[in-house]
Amino acid sequence: MGLMEYFSKAEKRFNLIFVFYEKEEGPYIENGLEPLLTDYDILQKADIAFALEPTDNKVQVGCLGTLHASIIFKGKRAHSARPWQGENAIH
Repeated sequence: MGLMEYFSKAEKRFNLIFVFYEKEEGPYIENGLEPLLTDYDILQKADIAFALEPTDNKVQVGCLGTLHASIIFKGKRAHSARPWQGENAIH
């Protein structure tokens, strides 16, 4: 948000577009990136783009494949201040 405020007041040399979409962390099918890319050609026409939350300095265009799994660990819960009251499921 700070960058948007800064660049909105700075001298304009480029046509800036800020892209936001919902549910970025969830499954690709449930987030707003697909309609954005389908309905608007902003990425195709851009000369340069910056992703402000890159992974390994690579642009991540949504969740291009996810895995949802249920894993069962056998153990006994305990508070971290009293671990002796539980049974570590990893060990």
